[in-house]
Amino acid sequence: MMIFQYPEHNGLKTGFSIYSKYGEGKVLNNYFLLLAQHFPKRRDGRYTRNLNFGEFIHYWSGASGVNLQEAAEKAI
Repeated sequence: MMIFQYPEHNGLKTGFSIYSKYGEGKVLNNYFLLLAQHFPKRRDGRYTRNLNFGEFIHYWSGASGVNLQEAAEKAI
C-alpha cells in the first residue's frame, strides 16, 4: 500500500509534518491501528487497494485526534 505521495508533491511533506507535530511514534502506531481496523482487506489480510489522498488525511486525522483538512488543502 502506498501511503506517501511522490517527493515533488507536498503530500510527503504533509505526512512528515503530521508525524513530527502529533506524537511521532504514537501517532504513527495509531495510524496503522486505524488502517488495520477499518480499511478494507481481502481474506488473506492484504488491503484491497491503495489509499487515495483523502483517505490518507482521514486516517491521519483520526490517529492524531486533529482535523487535518486544512493541512490537506494546502498540500494539494
